[in-house]
Amino acid sequence: MAFGKMLYRDPTFINGNNSMGIYNNTSSGMVTHTRLADATAPNDSGYVIQIKTTGTASPNNGGFYFGTMCSNRKVFIARIIAKIPVGHNLLFGSNSIGTGGSSRWLTANAGTGDWCEYIYKVVCGTADFSTTHYYYLDGTQGTSAAPVVWQVAYATVFDLTSAEKYTTTIDANGVYTGTVKANQVIIDSALVVGGSSYNGSISVRDASNSVKVTLDRTGITATAGKIGGWTLGTSSLTASAPSSGHRIVMTSSGYIYHDNPNTAVDYWGLKSDGSATFGTGKISFAAGGSGFVAGGNFSWDADGNITAQKGTFKDVEVIGTVRNPFILNDSSIYIGGEDPQMNFNKYDHVVAIRGSWDEDIPLPWTLDHSGRRVCLVNYKWGSNTTVGTMSITAPSGKYFYEDGISKSSISFSRELVELLGYGDNTKAALITRGIAEMTRLGAAMGGYQETFSGLAGMGDLIVTCASKHSRNRKAGYLIGKGYSMQEAMDEVKMVVEGVHSAKAALLLAEKYYVRLPIIEQVNAVLFEGKLATEAVRDLMIRNGKTENPLLPWEK
Repeated sequence: MAFGKMLYRDPTFINGNNSMGIYNNTSSGMVTHTRLADATAPNDSGYVIQIKTTGTASPNNGGFYFGTMCSNRKVFIARIIAKIPVGHNLLFGSNSIGTGGSSRWLTANAGTGDWCEYIYKVVCGTADFSTTHYYYLDGTQGTSAAPVVWQVAYATVFDLTSAEKYTTTIDANGVYTGTVKANQVIIDSALVVGGSSYNGSISVRDASNSVKVTLDRTGITATAGKIGGWTLGTSSLTASAPSSGHRIVMTSSGYIYHDNPNTAVDYWGLKSDGSATFGTGKISFAAGGSGFVAGGNFSWDADGNITAQKGTFKDVEVIGTVRNPFILNDSSIYIGGEDPQMNFNKYDHVVAIRGSWDEDIPLPWTLDHSGRRVCLVNYKWGSNTTVGTMSITAPSGKYFYEDGISKSSISFSRELVELLGYGDNTKAALITRGIAEMTRLGAAMGGYQETFSGLAGMGDLIVTCASKHSRNRKAGYLIGKGYSMQEAMDEVKMVVEGVHSAKAALLLAEKYYVRLPIIEQVNAVLFEGKLATEAVRDLMIRNGKTENPLLPWEK
């Protein structure tokens, strides 16, 4: 047979029906095609197409078609290997093959009951083209009881006017022609790599014979090249903008970043441990929860503690205490308002120092201010520090206490001083009334009052309140400075049994109907968030009572 281009490239039905359609103009469903395995078939695939007619069809018993499109003076050869029952003939059908076209059998077309080759030639005309290559069986009409059944082991059409030998074609059926050149490869329909029965691959290598791209049944693996604007590396994926030098890099370790290698500037990065940086390092989020913004001027640690180097806070409510360091805005710092006198009058934790300390601000001193704690803070702003002194004078008959020494006035010079408003007399009063409360509770529980005036009572209480080694005193001192109960416990780093004893004492007081005003206030400070200054004030303004009921006051 003359050379030509095979139009339907799976003639032995290795992968399917080779584009064969059911030929039945009645569309009755009485003609079916089934791909079956047949070891006796004269082909290398072991498959055939079984055609069965079980009822009225058209034309005759129907069959199959390719529907090849005709064109000017094309020459087609159809080659068919089929097993057709005796009494039936393989007939040709067609639409217009063109003006002046012709067609004919090159072989016999009668059924033999065995495998036989059938060849049909079509020569197209010059105009009025349509589709051709329709094949069907004549003879007795098939029925459901007596169907007409035949098999096709090979079927395709060759275009004799096409020079296939000059073009390399790769499709699901193989490679056609002997030499593959880059400008000759045509993939028609499908190129299969891998599958259930074949684990093949296609690889692309560089000049050093290193594999850069692999296509196999698992997918595509690439270590070099580009996808769109992204450059593939052995362990990274990079997108670059040559005009600006910027790039985005995704590494195999999970690190994603944006930089400019020309200027060595890192704009942002997302690291595999969960940390991140933005704005050329001005913003940072650590994996442990700490971080900073504004180039580190505003930062926080993993426990939520915040540090601000500078800035302005407006409409701020301070709950708890204000502790150093203070950061000044301009030449002054204010908490509560810009009027220093108003700050002193109204707020306990204030900084009202302005410019140099050459000021004398009167400190209000009324019952409402009893037990106040006022913090005065020296500052340094850049290379400038406060100069001079500041004096505060107590009203007549009132005193400041510094290290247990009463003073009518205090001068400051670049120092931090805490004014508590209480001294040794107040401390002695609280200790004395504390002994009284201990005695009342102990007696109510069945103890002897004399016990509490001895070493087990008064002696232990004095050491606890006065000794610098006392854990209870240290915790109480910190709470008086504004620490919360938990903060004080954390600072002491040892068991402070007084915290638990205070709660137990209050429960016992309720059980034995004993009033313990100091214990009540201590519990409010420890467990209800009450300020120590407020607790002391509430104790001091209570209505007076007889110190000892056995010693009545005589006017």
